[in-house]
Amino acid sequence: MTKAKGLLAMTLVVMAFLISCTARKDKTLEARNAEKPSSVERETQAVPAESPSDGVKRVTVEELQAALARGEALVLDVRNEAQYRAGHIAGAKWIPYTEVGERAPRLLPRDKLIVTYCS
Repeated sequence: MTKAKGLLAMTLVVMAFLISCTARKDKTLEARNAEKPSSVERETQAVPAESPSDGVKRVTVEELQAALARGEALVLDVRNEAQYRAGHIAGAKWIPYTEVGERAPRLLPRDKLIVTYCS
């Protein structure tokens, strides 16, 4: 029973990340049409301009790099296969968002910060 509760909790956390990605998609498209930062600025942006109220923790690039260096994080790319093959963060694990609910409980570690990205 405890294992089932753990799997359910992990699935809920991953789904919260995915909901956040989906909810932000429209805002992201609007933002792209606004002023576009340089590639250096995009890669080093510290935090989103707004503070989302969805309960999903956001991390800065620096926080992610530090957690990865300590072996405390895993990057999960949830984009489709074509987007993943076109380019992805080095070392990222790929699970398309349509398969996360099914695959995440058996493939993702429970002892690490899971950082998802979708665009």
